[in-house]
Amino acid sequence: MDTVKVRISEGELQGKKVSSKARGVFYSFQGIPYAKPPVGPLRFKPPEPPEPWTGVRDARKEGANSPQLNMVYKTYSGDENCLFLNVYTPQWPVSRLKPVLVWIHGGGFEMGSGDSSLYGPDYFLAQDVVFVTINYRLGALVRGGTQQTLGQSHVHELLKIFNLFKKRFLNLDGSDVSSNNALRDQVMALTWVNKNISKFGGDPDNVTLFGESFLNLDGSDVSSNNGLRDQVMALTWVNKNISKFGGDPDNVTIFGESAGGACVHYLLLAPSAKGLFHKAIAQSGSALLPICHLSSSVSTQRAFRLGQALGCETKDPQHLADFLRTVPAEKIVLSHGSAQSDEVLELKEAVAEKQRVLTITFTPTEDSGADAFIPGDPVKLLQEGKFHKVPFITGVTSAEGKLALSGMFNSCDVVEIEKDFQRIVPWNLSLELGTQTCKDIADKLRKFYFGNKPVNEETLQNYVDVRS
Repeated sequence: MDTVKVRISEGELQGKKVSSKARGVFYSFQGIPYAKPPVGPLRFKPPEPPEPWTGVRDARKEGANSPQLNMVYKTYSGDENCLFLNVYTPQWPVSRLKPVLVWIHGGGFEMGSGDSSLYGPDYFLAQDVVFVTINYRLGALVRGGTQQTLGQSHVHELLKIFNLFKKRFLNLDGSDVSSNNALRDQVMALTWVNKNISKFGGDPDNVTLFGESFLNLDGSDVSSNNGLRDQVMALTWVNKNISKFGGDPDNVTIFGESAGGACVHYLLLAPSAKGLFHKAIAQSGSALLPICHLSSSVSTQRAFRLGQALGCETKDPQHLADFLRTVPAEKIVLSHGSAQSDEVLELKEAVAEKQRVLTITFTPTEDSGADAFIPGDPVKLLQEGKFHKVPFITGVTSAEGKLALSGMFNSCDVVEIEKDFQRIVPWNLSLELGTQTCKDIADKLRKFYFGNKPVNEETLQNYVDVRS
């Protein structure tokens, strides 16, 4: 094996020369630490710059992935010492600087990595660029808090959508039934407060509306959004070192898919990422998606549920943080589901026969304070122009939902869907099955995706396209 060496700011690396059908040859440097291992007292903390090393560090194999549970095989893998990146360059020695592509993997914020087994560099390097992939913290190890990401901060309201309490959100066009009555109730309550609260000593001009919980981890040393902070640290490393690999630090494009696409969008909103990239591409992901963003109050609730599941009964956020730092990473990963509320589990059961509902327990959350990573609601930040003004491409990938459908499609499903195509109407449209509106949408979906073809195993790809 041919080896190559390069000296970066932290020390010397030894990489390797690789043969490729797409490129011919390229040069690989893998498992490069871009931050200190986030272990022990650094668990739940923002990333810190890596320590320098003496001698030559072997960079011929990839570093560990973030601890995670494989969605398909239900196996645990990974290590908390996971903050590594990989650099692939088409030239050696360096002759001129080339554009840099930094890939942010997807996986629902709970699984995935930058490994070449999934995201190899061959075809990118054929375009004469330097290619970088990164690992970042996932799941509960991102923060001592979690999120329920089904679209609203009040799970009870979601349950009403699915006929558990249907009268409040039922929408029947052409009838005398009004829609969104639960929200109208809240407006009526606020109207009462505005009119009467002064009689109770309250100031009607100083009313704060807040969510489900008073609890927050602001009383602890736990920081939020550390997975996103890891990405900024990785981009800082790229800015500092990529020229040694032939990459142009002034021509960096970040791109990602699914959760990685949402991360790209968040980085566009993050003040701390300013100047670290110059173009951005979000594929099948956005910070505006309900499953990618929720309030910190729900995040905090999930943190305490996780603690309870692991044996810590406390209302003290610092006590909870200290306890979680003593729990092995594997136990935390395997306890993710325990952080979801009974209402979320009831929701999943209520719609199980109609739709496959994706629930992600741990995602980014809006934070506050001088060190806030996401300093406000993403919609408002965009409306106010508080984002990095760089060229931006967004769209969707083909067959995005194929992995989620693995093992879920069989002959029984085919028969049921062929008999009643309304089963395919997305649940988050909040449509009552059997209504004319739902039937009309089902007919349009069927015509668009299937034409005159039946739903069967021969048209499986059409079905995947619908669900993607």
